[in-house]
Amino acid sequence: MRFTTVLAWGGGIWAAAGVEAARGGGVPGPLLLLGVAAGLWGGPTAGLIVGALAGWCSAALCGRDLWLLTLLSMGAGLLASAVPLWAARRNVLVGVLTALLCTLLVAGALTLLGGGSFSAAARFAAWRSGENGLWMIPIYGIVLLVSTPESSAEDTWDA
Repeated sequence: MRFTTVLAWGGGIWAAAGVEAARGGGVPGPLLLLGVAAGLWGGPTAGLIVGALAGWCSAALCGRDLWLLTLLSMGAGLLASAVPLWAARRNVLVGVLTALLCTLLVAGALTLLGGGSFSAAARFAAWRSGENGLWMIPIYGIVLLVSTPESSAEDTWDA
């Protein structure tokens, strides 16, 4: 891994934690998107590890259940790692749609597990997934800019 790639991931964590802290917590926020981006770009191991770290940071920022947030964030990173089986990972739109799906599932699960009604869970999940979809544009855009293209069949035109 190049030094600029490490700096970009560190900058992404710093920016996402700052945005989530400025919003007053609010899970799932931009920290969840780091696990999604890691799973989408780096595979299941990266999605699980970064998802766990994002869950820990989210729990520390908003004072919620550590294990629940960790498991949900790890699940989002693992789910995102399955997306490159069907779509090219070098597209910001794929990142945005993956963020929408993962946030929708995590926000709905958090609301339902917190005792909310199904309609409240659907409204909150739709609102938060739209917001996180917009946040995923700069987060995944940075990942795409600093990551070197691999010579695989999905990344080349002459495959």
